[in-house]
Amino acid sequence: MDTLAYPQCVCKRMPAQNPALCSGPFTFAEKGKKVRLTPGPDEQVLALVLDGCVLTDNQPKCDGLFLWCGRGKGAAILIELKGTDLGKGFEQLAYVLHHRPEYRHLRQQLADNCTGPVKDKAFMITSAPISYPQKEALEERYGIRVATILHSDASSKIPELRTRL
Repeated sequence: MDTLAYPQCVCKRMPAQNPALCSGPFTFAEKGKKVRLTPGPDEQVLALVLDGCVLTDNQPKCDGLFLWCGRGKGAAILIELKGTDLGKGFEQLAYVLHHRPEYRHLRQQLADNCTGPVKDKAFMITSAPISYPQKEALEERYGIRVATILHSDASSKIPELRTRL
């Protein structure tokens, strides 16, 4: 997958070359929250840091983006690692999805390089549980579907998104 516009924002195997949010080539980590997308056979994954790297202005932005291609389809997966302010997390994910030309450009690059349809997905990794009515209200307010994953401490197993695609 081509990311010529943002090579400095791609998570790599060598820790010294990675932006702060990267914890290896397929993992984002921040303040004890982690999420991973490990490629399977005949799949490609690229992890890009959005906050502070691709997106450097003061507008809302989520933390990262996984670009996944495999099994005749693709997904642009927005990631927000959030403590307890879930409303803010929904706002950040929705703003990137609906208003960021950089995201649209990266998504189009994925579509150009991946066979089959490309879907938009959003995940929030959080330490705060959310009820179904709360989640539904936030999705309605911000116009985005968000899968929330409870991950409360650094010692618990890292959530793997591959099983959720």
